Parts: sequence; structure tokens; C-alpha cells
Amino acid sequence: MDQRRRYISIEILKIDVRKVLPYYAPFLLLTVGYVLFRKTPLGSEDWKVNLIACLQGMVVAWALFNDAAGTGAFIFSRPLSRKRLFLIRWGFGISLQLLTIVAVFVTIAIGLRSGIQMLMNSPYQPMVKWYELSVLGLIALYSILSYQIFMFLKLRLHIVSARPRAWRDLVGTWLVTWLVAHLCLRVLNVPIANGIQDYLMVVYVALVTILGTLASLYCYRHLEIET
Repeated sequence: MDQRRRYISIEILKIDVRKVLPYYAPFLLLTVGYVLFRKTPLGSEDWKVNLIACLQGMVVAWALFNDAAGTGAFIFSRPLSRKRLFLIRWGFGISLQLLTIVAVFVTIAIGLRSGIQMLMNSPYQPMVKWYELSVLGLIALYSILSYQIFMFLKLRLHIVSARPRAWRDLVGTWLVTWLVAHLCLRVLNVPIANGIQDYLMVVYVALVTILGTLASLYCYRHLEIET
């Protein structure tokens, strides 16, 4: 039985790869292209790379958890628990964010960016080569944060649309709105009054990741699948 479940898990993963890759690949190319051809040094205050990473996480979450009626019914009819199905998809989505980080790291570390920039007569290269690795933190922060928030938003909206509205839906809507607004302000590097300090950002991201994953799993277990 375990071998059969493993086989089914791999087949579901193949379905998700074919579904998500057309959306993810352009963002991967855009991110690497931006890193290669940006003339000024990359750093931790680059709102453009923030925006690209944020959009990547959002689009991956939307594509990954957006099933056609027939596909969703087929997947949920397989002999796998809702929790296992969710973890397969959640892990795949996180892996795509990490793949982008690895691609950018390799682009900078092997000197490909430095080489192209020197051909473009950059006055900064290769002196700032290792400093520019700080951009990896930005990509990780905003892609994963955006992925977690919009994954929860997508699954929650699916549940809310299929039932009468309740007070908890209003509370949830305000919470999600705050998270999205806060994320957008951080992407654009807008100062936030009484906001979270930089040294607490790691704790903030960890909480959003953990709580977002648990909340999304709860939603996934209660989805109503159209046949």
C-alpha cells in the first residue's frame, strides 16, 4: 500500500508540475534576467526584486491550488489523505521558491553577473560581487511570504464562497487584508508607523509561515470538491 501511495504521490506531483511550470518559468527567467542586467549593485533595498519575488509567490500559490472541476475530483478521489495531498503541493510550491534562490545564487557566485556587467563597463564589478548575495534574503522573504498568504487566501475564499457568510468570515477578511497590505508596503519599502522592526522580521516571517500553513491545511481539509 505504501508503494502504491508513493506512486500516486509522484503522479500527482507530475500533474502539478505541468500545471504550474508555465506560470513559474517566466518569473524564474525574469528574476535571473533582472539580476544579470541591473546596472547598479544589487542590495537589500531593491523594491523591484521585491515585487518580482512577491508576484512569483502569489502566482505559484494561485496556480498550484487552482484545480479544474474534473481534475480536483480526480485528485481527491485518490487513496491519499487530505493532509498528504496538501503537503505534497505545499512542499512543491516552497521548492519552487527555493529553486529561484538557488538560481540567483549560482548566477552571482559563479561570476556570470560580474562578467556581463564588466562587459557593460560597470564601475562596481567585481568588487561588489559577494555583497550582492544579500539580495537572496529579499527573494526568500517576499516570495515565501507572498506564497503563504495567497495560498491561504485562495483556499479560504474557496470555502467562504460555498457557505453562508458568518462573523468569522469578516474577521478573516480583515486579517488577510492587513497581511496583504503589510506585505505590499514592505515590498515598496514604505516606512510603517508602529510596524515590526527589522530585527523582528525573522519572527514575523516564521509566524506567518507556520500559521499560514496550518490555516491553509485546515481549509484544504474542508474543501468541497465539484464533480
